[in-house]
Amino acid sequence: MMIWVLCIVLISCKEQIINQAAGTADIPIPVTNVEVKSLSGAAVIFYDIADKATDYVLVEYEVEPGVVREQKASRFLDSLLIDGFPAAGDYSFKLYSVNVVEQRSEPLEMMATIL
Repeated sequence: MMIWVLCIVLISCKEQIINQAAGTADIPIPVTNVEVKSLSGAAVIFYDIADKATDYVLVEYEVEPGVVREQKASRFLDSLLIDGFPAAGDYSFKLYSVNVVEQRSEPLEMMATIL
């Protein structure tokens, strides 16, 4: 009886891989239907996530020469806030879809008018 129990335990044991990211490693598609709402010193960027490979959305923007900031939003959100602009004007930003292994989509480059 003891041998049977030992055989069952040994057969049922299998190697498990830990610390491996769940999800897909496909390069995500850029976000779509982007709309920008201007605010005083900031802007809200609304978008639709285009595929299931996206884990989060990342925006990179420059508030002044040499000062680059970034914001991230979960795949379960549909907007990002960019802020910290020192003066009113037009500022460019880049939106990326990012997967679980940190691969970025092609950048979607846009402009925001800051009030």
